[in-house]
Amino acid sequence: MATPAPRQPVDILSGYTRVDTDRLASKIIGSPVYDGTAADANNLGKISDIVVNEDGTIAAVVLGVGGFLGIGEKQVAVDYSALQWVVAADNTERFVLNASKDDLTNAPDFKTVDDQPGASNAPASDTMTPAPESTAPASSSAAM
Repeated sequence: MATPAPRQPVDILSGYTRVDTDRLASKIIGSPVYDGTAADANNLGKISDIVVNEDGTIAAVVLGVGGFLGIGEKQVAVDYSALQWVVAADNTERFVLNASKDDLTNAPDFKTVDDQPGASNAPASDTMTPAPESTAPASSSAAM
């Protein structure tokens, strides 16, 4: 196993200043996703979660699609790069996905490893060596 590179100290005193192109996760989650920029574009669903890679980049978003008031809603993962952040015809900013409601309804359900049948936190393979079978303990009394 490789030794990780030493980490550089963080300059917390300088802080971070948000810029216009930044998007906060709290603003992304709950955002509606549309199929276009027109005023009458279809609302495909809302972003319900974000999938983040090991390197900290967003890999995908999870959309809640279908259902009514959250009942019967299906969770579908969409590659984050497939979304566009645009200014719509009504001058509002929105996420747009080049897909239809049917595309998302027919897409596979998003499931985590924990959602899979028989999921556990055990390692994928048995890496432990079983203990040898025990033998009868030696007698502590000597024959006289």
